[in-house]
Amino acid sequence: MGEQHIILYSSSECTRCKLVKQMLNHHNVKYEEVTDNKQLMIDMGFESVPVVEVDGKIIDEYGCILDWLRQNGWYSLWEDD
Repeated sequence: MGEQHIILYSSSECTRCKLVKQMLNHHNVKYEEVTDNKQLMIDMGFESVPVVEVDGKIIDEYGCILDWLRQNGWYSLWEDD
């Protein structure tokens, strides 16, 4: 299995976005970030952020994003996890 292409759509003022970004960074996950591009996000049909796109698949509910992070072993910010 190859590396996933991940895009994080976020806002610089969004606490949930910051948490998702911290988890990805903590686990050295490579991703592209699109921040504060409201028109693009509206055009894509997003009603809120964060939104994660993985290999073209949109994950736009926060709970589902957390589940995706758990499934990949990226949910924790603790060194032992």
